[in-house]
Formats: sequence, C-alpha cells, structure tokens
Amino acid sequence: MLLDVLTVDSDRLIVTSDRDEKIRISGYPDGYNIQAYCLGHTQFVISLAYDERRKWLISASGDATLRVWTLSGKELCCKSVLSDIPAIETVSGMKVDNTDDALPVDVGSNRQDVPLSLERGKDRQTSRIAIQQICYCSDCQLLFVAIYKSPDILVYRLLTTEHSESVSLQFMSRLSGEGHIASMCVGRCVLWTVRQGTQQLSLAAFQVENLSDAVKLVPVSDSRPTEATVLKTLSSQPDLLQAPSQPLDLIPSLWKTPFQENLKYENNPKRHNENGSKKPNKKQRKLKQ
Repeated sequence: MLLDVLTVDSDRLIVTSDRDEKIRISGYPDGYNIQAYCLGHTQFVISLAYDERRKWLISASGDATLRVWTLSGKELCCKSVLSDIPAIETVSGMKVDNTDDALPVDVGSNRQDVPLSLERGKDRQTSRIAIQQICYCSDCQLLFVAIYKSPDILVYRLLTTEHSESVSLQFMSRLSGEGHIASMCVGRCVLWTVRQGTQQLSLAAFQVENLSDAVKLVPVSDSRPTEATVLKTLSSQPDLLQAPSQPLDLIPSLWKTPFQENLKYENNPKRHNENGSKKPNKKQRKLKQ
C-alpha cells in the first residue's frame, strides 16, 4: 500500500514509501528502474521530506522514528520522538504520564520505555504513538513533525558536521494548540496548520524565527501581508472548513498484523497426534518415505 510519494533531485528520481516499511527510490519517469532501497523502519513509512541543498531524504514512520538517508539508500541518522513528547499527553483520548509503569518497546535499533497506559484500552491499535506527518523547510533547515492523535507539533533542526561525517536531529521547540493536527505544510519559513475541531477545521499560519539557540513560531501578522490575507480569506469561509466530527482514520489499519494467528495455528490440537507430538507436514512425510 503506497503511503507517500515525492520527486527529488530535479525530478530525476521518484521516492515512494509504503505500509511494508520500505522506501523505494526509482528513476523517473521509468519507475520500474529501481535505484535504491532505504531499509530500517520497523513499521509503516507514512511521510517523506527532502533536503534539496544536501540531497538528503527524511522519513517518518509508525515506529515513532525519524530517519535521514542519502539517495543511495544509506542511513545517516535515526531519531526517536518518544522522549520529546510532553510528559502528560492525550493520545486517542487516553491520558499518558510518566508516573505509569513503563513497558519496553523496540523502536528502530533502540529499546524505549513507553507508558503502559498506551497499551491499555479496548483497541490497542489506536493507542500507539506514531508519527502522522512531517514537512521540511530547506531555508531554515527545520523539520516539523505531527504526532498521531496529538495537538502538538515537534520542531527539529537538522545538524551536520562540515563534511557530513555526523548527522543529527536536535529537538528545538514544540507548538501546541486546540485539536489534533489534520494537515500541515511549510513554505518561505511559514508553517501552515489545519486542526480538527468538533465539526470545523481551524487554519493557522506561523512565522518561523530561527535563532541560533532556539526556534520560535509566531502567529502571522501584517508584517507578512500575503500570508495574512490568505489566512483571513480562508478563515472567513465556514463552508470551506466544515469537517465531520469523526473523520476517517486509516492509521489503525496500517499497523503490522500481530502473530496471534500463527500462535493459534501452532496450538491447534488437530496438528498434534495422540502422543502429544506435532503431526509431520507433507515435506517431513516425504523425507521419511
């Protein structure tokens, strides 16, 4: 299942990500000519971004990690966002706090502690932490990360040494608001956000002030007349911003299927003989003959 697509390297390459954890880099328009794979995520890869100046690919996944890649498929950086999510957060209507017992969960190549309150509830698939969307501003070298069922946007700075020997994502700031993030984009150092309300979407725009040691997101004012006019025009059209109170949510269907069916098959009494040992399969029976 294809989840995101973008063209990179002056539209010479097309990058796709899917539910099966893979990122594929292919020639364009000859998509059958595969240049490289980016492998490392342990859950669906839901969003892609691109650094035009350094020709780096950035990916976000249901495993709660951000990864930076070269166009040849080499992984340069892996960053888990779990430690940057607020201590008290509402995810899928469930309260999460650091006082809960912690459950170790594999995230990429590192083990992370996730509050057990995320694992409680009738529907475990909707209580997991996942990244929903990312967008990247090449001008200010900042990555914006929306978390699934969360009102917060995390802001990271993409850092590198002089010869790109070391690459890292540094957490810089957090933007909060009312309502979960439905969508976002960034351009000309202005972050646009759409939030899900009860039956209405809310549109906002923030000017990015990228300081040396901090990042500030300031609501757009008259100092940015173009953005202010667009924001005012769209916000004055309620019909355009109408939305269902319970929008379609596809992310729960993207998680890996648990191995319960395999376990059920292994424990099926029909597969065992009277002595309690497993019945030989067809291949084993042929070898015995």
